[in-house]
Amino acid sequence: MSHVVNYIAIYATLVIMFNFARLFTVRILSMFLAGIGSILLITHSSPPPSIVISGEPGFSACHLPCWAGITPHETVFKEALRNINASLPGWSLDVQRNNTQITFYGNHGENQIAGVIYEDRTFVGRIRLDVAMPVGYLIEELGRPYCVRTNYLSTLNENVVVVYWRLADATVMGIIRLDPLEDWYPGALTETLLVLTSNEECTLIDALPWVGFARLWLYQTDFTD
Repeated sequence: MSHVVNYIAIYATLVIMFNFARLFTVRILSMFLAGIGSILLITHSSPPPSIVISGEPGFSACHLPCWAGITPHETVFKEALRNINASLPGWSLDVQRNNTQITFYGNHGENQIAGVIYEDRTFVGRIRLDVAMPVGYLIEELGRPYCVRTNYLSTLNENVVVVYWRLADATVMGIIRLDPLEDWYPGALTETLLVLTSNEECTLIDALPWVGFARLWLYQTDFTD
């Protein structure tokens, strides 16, 4: 009988030791995975350095959808060039102008900016800026994007991500070009910014709701189903 009691005691001890070892292993594994996740988060998803959008050329004059004192459908087209010169003091500007658009290129030391101001019935209609801007700056300035499009411009050699912000009277559109193997994150740079007076872009069939910096193939899936 004593042998049976001893076997039961040994068995109970082994069960306790096994459960303790399993619990310890799970906790260590959880800590390890959490550490790896933190490293990946810091490496790939950390926000860009704290440089405010107003530090970029022309953005200190006013908030988007206004740039350099120019707001679509509010600023008279004839006043646009004067506003650009006033907002970029000390810049060397090369300007070409006709009745329908102002094309400009500017440099100030190592800083550069280029763009086009389009006319619409005597007012400014659209603003195009060829500027490298971390998309994280735009999210900080404009808030959560409204929609994303990835299909219509992408090719086998590059992914083109177009991010849209809907504002009260305009849409801000950021175009980002990425290598097919490159992830996008808050530090991904825009190639072009456009300020439009239309809010119809997010109603297009390939426009999908913003779900953060998800894998790009997820933006080719309809989340509304």
